Amino acid sequence: AGQQVTLTATAGSVSASSATSTAANVIIGAGTDISGTDVNAFTTAALTAATDIAGGSVLANGNVTMTATAGEINGTAVQTLTDANLTAGLDIAGVTVDGANATLTAGQDIVGGAVSVTTAADLNATADIAGTTVDAGSATLDSVNIVGAIVNTNTTAALTATDSIQGGSVNAGTTATLLAANAIDGIAVQGTGLGQFTATAGSVTNRSATSDAANVIIGAGAAISGSTVDAATTVGLTAGDSIQGG
Repeated sequence: AGQQVTLTATAGSVSASSATSTAANVIIGAGTDISGTDVNAFTTAALTAATDIAGGSVLANGNVTMTATAGEINGTAVQTLTDANLTAGLDIAGVTVDGANATLTAGQDIVGGAVSVTTAADLNATADIAGTTVDAGSATLDSVNIVGAIVNTNTTAALTATDSIQGGSVNAGTTATLLAANAIDGIAVQGTGLGQFTATAGSVTNRSATSDAANVIIGAGAAISGSTVDAATTVGLTAGDSIQGG
């Protein structure tokens, strides 16, 4: 337990196991899946599966790296004093991450779960980010659609969707920036700095925007409708079509 602990199943799985090192790293590798396995590492923890990583927990004083090369990371609890880096060929679903920094990269979706970090959270999905809660010093979310995400930051929050941003909320300590190629709909945004919302080719609808100390700027390629805006300084609304309600 005082040395590095390594578990390797070259052509098979690692399941229902536990690995603890009281003075060094824990490294686990599987030719198929890692499931139901608890890891406690004094320094770093590295888990690599050819397909899925499911369940279990990972606790480390140092960095945590988890890679599900052709599958998903599902339902794992991760806690670190430093950085957590999770990469899945498919989805990252129902995962909780607690640390200083977190980077989640999914080949398809990031669904549910919670990320709580003191410094920076960076979530990237090739498809959608849906129903995920992020509490961070700063947060960046990038995907095709961002749906029902709850984002709370001490400083900046930046949400970028190549399609739409729908539902959820953003509470930024400083600047909140939302950019969608199409629609921004039904999201509540509050910040002390600049609030900027841009739907390049679509509408901004049914949303609220509040800046306690600065401007709120909204731009839409189509309509702006049903939106409530409260700014300490300047409000700017620009629509390619109409501005209605709110």
